[in-house]
Amino acid sequence: MSKITHFSDSDEYDEAVKTTAITSRPNQPQVIASQTRMTKVNIQNAQNVVHRGVLNVTVDSSGRTKKTVVKPKQPITTSQERPSQNQLMDIKDRVGPDWKDMGRRLEFDDSVLEQMKLDNHPNNHDELIYQILRKWIQRENEKATREKLAKVFIKLERGDLADILATDD
Repeated sequence: MSKITHFSDSDEYDEAVKTTAITSRPNQPQVIASQTRMTKVNIQNAQNVVHRGVLNVTVDSSGRTKKTVVKPKQPITTSQERPSQNQLMDIKDRVGPDWKDMGRRLEFDDSVLEQMKLDNHPNNHDELIYQILRKWIQRENEKATREKLAKVFIKLERGDLADILATDD
């Protein structure tokens, strides 16, 4: 079982990290929480997926993580329209840690994605995701369709994001 340690200053934090790493079982999630004004949680050795405001962490019986597959609830859109501003805003709020895979599937090189992150949005993933989507739309122009973006989300196993594109604003 993982150990959760509460602490208030950085020296205790460093010690808590060492203690937790030693006392946790190998290949199991390690959770380290600090209690000051806000709680910080660092989850290691786990796959994190945020879906509708809920953090899902999945670990199989071998201790290896597996991705939570979110299947679409609606038929995949065939719309040849560009994604709307509202759809982009909803998507950027939900992509979470899949932002880099999304960028790659939109055919951005890793170096471009990292540069975008460093130049503009090092601590704001929501804005980074929004800018990746905007750059994709600018680059693809007429080819940047809801259908094409929905197919990217299906490949990412994020049907929840494809569902956003299936609804009209």
